Amino acid sequence: SQARLRGVAIAPGTSFRIAESPWHPAVRISLGSTTEGELRAGLSVVAKLLLGDAEHLLLAI
Repeated sequence: SQARLRGVAIAPGTSFRIAESPWHPAVRISLGSTTEGELRAGLSVVAKLLLGDAEHLLLAI
């Protein structure tokens, strides 16, 4: 994904559902032992992706 290419791991909200109940489009952000600067940089990547164009298909050979 574009996030992974920028050093940020994102999982869809559906990965963390408890049951087959209705869900809202979301991502889960996990905060571990990181510095404030790393957190700001990671959230900046997420914000840029949310505000940008839809992800283009990536081709890996």
